[in-house]
Amino acid sequence: TATLADVTLFGDYRAWSVQDGGNPVTVKVDWRGYRLIDHTGGIVIRYDMVLPDGARIGVEEQPEAMTGVKLQRKFTITGIPVSSRLSLELNGTGYQAQHTASGATLRTEGGATFLDFTASGEATLETTWTP
Repeated sequence: TATLADVTLFGDYRAWSVQDGGNPVTVKVDWRGYRLIDHTGGIVIRYDMVLPDGARIGVEEQPEAMTGVKLQRKFTITGIPVSSRLSLELNGTGYQAQHTASGATLRTEGGATFLDFTASGEATLETTWTP
C-alpha cells in the first residue's frame, strides 16, 4: 500500500521561498506528514520551512476540491519571524487561473503570482482554472 510518505519529487523547483528584510533566505522544506480529518473529512498536509539558524516556519495546508475547476486551500502558518515574508509561487500548472485570497496577500512579480504571508495565522486561497 502506498502512502503520501512514499511520494518522491525530483528537480530543483522551489514553490516556497522566504525573504528576511527583503533578502532571499535559503530554506529547507521538512515534510512532517499529514493527518486525516474525521477519517473522510479531508486531509491536512504538514511541513516546515527550516531557516539557516534552525528556526522553523510551520505550514499546515488543507486542500479541498470545489465544484467545477476550483480548489480551496486553507493554510495555518506559525513561527514567521518579524521581518520575514513566506511566499508560495502559484504558477506552474501551465493553465490560466484566477486566485482570490483572504488572510494573505497576492503579489505578481516577473510574470509569476505569489501568495505572501508576513505574519503567523490563517489564510484561504481559492483558485479557479479556465478550461
